[in-house]
Formats: sequence, C-alpha cells, structure tokens
Amino acid sequence: MNESIEEYFKQGVQYFKEGNYDQAIDAFSKVIQAGINGTSKYMGTTFYNRGLAFFELKRYSETIKDYDMALQYRFDKAKTYRSLGHAYIKLGDNPSALEYYSKSLELEPDDTITLTNRGQCYFRLKKYAQAMEDYNRAIELDSQFALAYSNRGQLLEKLGKRQQAIEDFDRAIALEPADSTFYSNRGVSYNELGNYEKALENLNKAVELAPDSALAYTNRGQAFFNIEDYRRAFQEHIKAAQLDPNNPVIYNHLGMTLMGLGETQQAIQNFSKAIMLDPSNANYYVNRGVAYNSSRIKDFQKAMQDYNRAIALEPENISALSNLAATYVNVGNYSGAIRLCQQVLELESTLAFACYIAGVAYKMQGPLSEAKAYLQKAVQYGNQQAKQVLHELSKTE
Repeated sequence: MNESIEEYFKQGVQYFKEGNYDQAIDAFSKVIQAGINGTSKYMGTTFYNRGLAFFELKRYSETIKDYDMALQYRFDKAKTYRSLGHAYIKLGDNPSALEYYSKSLELEPDDTITLTNRGQCYFRLKKYAQAMEDYNRAIELDSQFALAYSNRGQLLEKLGKRQQAIEDFDRAIALEPADSTFYSNRGVSYNELGNYEKALENLNKAVELAPDSALAYTNRGQAFFNIEDYRRAFQEHIKAAQLDPNNPVIYNHLGMTLMGLGETQQAIQNFSKAIMLDPSNANYYVNRGVAYNSSRIKDFQKAMQDYNRAIALEPENISALSNLAATYVNVGNYSGAIRLCQQVLELESTLAFACYIAGVAYKMQGPLSEAKAYLQKAVQYGNQQAKQVLHELSKTE
C-alpha cells in the first residue's frame, strides 16, 4: 500500500512539473485519500503540492483549504504562510495576505521575496510608510533584487517623487533588462512627467518584450491619450481588454478615451463595466458621473447619484465633491454648491475649479462681492473660465 502511495506522489510531482495540473491534482488526491484511510508521511507535503496545482489553475479557494490542511499536518510553516499570502492576493484580500506574509516573516524575517510581497500589500492598503520600510529592507538584504527596486519605484511614483521612481526603475532594468514590467513602469513615470517621447520609447519596449501583456498596451494607451491621440489610445486599450477582459482599470481607460472621442454613451458603458468589476473604486463613479453630466447627456440626476456613491466610498474625494458642486449649479442648488466648494477648499485651498464653481454659485444667488472674491482666486490659480465670468460681472456694475 505504501509503495502505491509513493508512486501516486511521484506521479503528482511529475505531472505538476509538466504543467498537467488536473492530473497532478488527481494523483495527489489519491495520496490524500489513502492517508486519510490509513497513515502517510506524505500528507503535509501532498496537501501543499495539491494547493500549488489548484493555484496554477486559479482555483484559489481550494488552494487555501489545502494550505490550511498542510499546516495541520505540520508542513513548513514559513513556506505555507507565504503561499497563503499569494493566494489571498489573487483573491484581492489584501488584509489576509498581509496577515500571512507577516506570519511568514516572523519565522523568516530576512526573506526578501516575502518582504517585497508584504510591501505590495501595504501599498494596496495605502500604508505607504510601512511599504517603503519593507522595500528598503529587501534592498538592504539583497541589492541585486530587481523587483524590490521596481516596487519601490511604483511607491515613489504614487508619492509624486517621479524622478526618484525613474532612478529605481533604471536600477531594476539594469539588473533584469528583459522584464517588460520595469519598462512599462518607467514609461508611466515619464508619462506623468510630460515626457511623452521617453514614455512611448519605454512603453514600446515593454510591448516588444511582452506582446501579450495587457499592462504594456494599456499604459501605452494612456501615453497616446495624454497627447490627445485618442484613436491610437482606443486601439491600445481594446487590445489590452482582449488580453485581460476582467481588468476594471482597462475599461475605465476605455471610458476616458471614448469621452475624448465624443462617444459619451459608449464611455458610460465602459465605466459601468469597470464599476461592475470593481464597485469599490470611487473614481470610476466620478468618471461615469462626468459622462452623465456632459453636454451630450445632461442626465444630472444620474450624475449626482454617481458622485454621491463616490463620496460614500471616499468622503474626501475632491473630484467627486467638486463635480457634485458643479452639478448642483446646473440644477439650481446654489447653496449646496457653495457648501461643497467650501468643503473642497478646506481640503485643498488652491483648487481653481472649486473657486470657480463657488464664484458662479454666488453670482447666481449673491452676494456679488463673494462671487468676485472667489472668481478672482480662481483666476489667480489659473482658471481661464473665471476671467469671462468676471468680465460679465463688470458689465453689470
């Protein structure tokens, strides 16, 4: 009996190596069944290995169950905790992933891969200081770890430190020049800096290295979007959606691009798809609200519903608050618009758009002295529309 168990185990390992994951699962399941009916020294390892096979098939819930069983049979805790972290990441459960990466690090505190993965959890949870600490520690332990530099670069980009981000992407590329993601990330930073030539140079390289990477195409699409080449941006995002049809970011980018093309109704459909895939992202509701609020649609009720959903998710979302204020002006709720603009300006005192909307609202309901004060601030902060409204007010004096 033990000989047959050992044979099934070896078969499972071989099937896994060959990429035949369903057959690997069948073989490992036979080992497990035999172990349940009797005894088997392979139980912990077999549950872990079957979990790996489920992971490769994207059956993450079953993966987690098998890893939990591996722990019950006293399989390597640090390794299993780390793998549980990977599975929870795939399920989008960052708090649970963080918990298991931390448990793994308690046992193996100098594991650079786990440190970098935990850093990504912190990053996704917007705990940027902790993320930076993990990335720095990983690089301190292994100065040749390209992924740690790339991940730290993404964090620096998020913090607006784009030149430092590019320096980290440079290091990552020098260490692993064939990794398309590093070029894609560097392209995003150049794109944000307004250096579109460098951005496209990097993003073209990313596509060349990984022609099946949705990330490379959608990032290149954003570069074309920023130079207002909406047709090419649309083509890039469509290609990205074909490669990764369940990625909400891509549909959001498609929506923005279609807005640029004047295809507002199609834009709304794509924003709705993004929301369906990720209903927790406030910015998708804001973007759909802008589309509903546009001159082509003018569905102010739906726009306000979307802005309010965004605010429910993120009470200090400046874009949602500002756009809701603008919509209040459209429907004649001037006091509501003024209240929201004042709330926005408490969060960001130099926001020209909020000053402009407050000025327009005061122009409609008075006093005109307040309208002029806000409009003058809007002009000072760079809002050109405010100049025209101030000119109109001067004619009434």
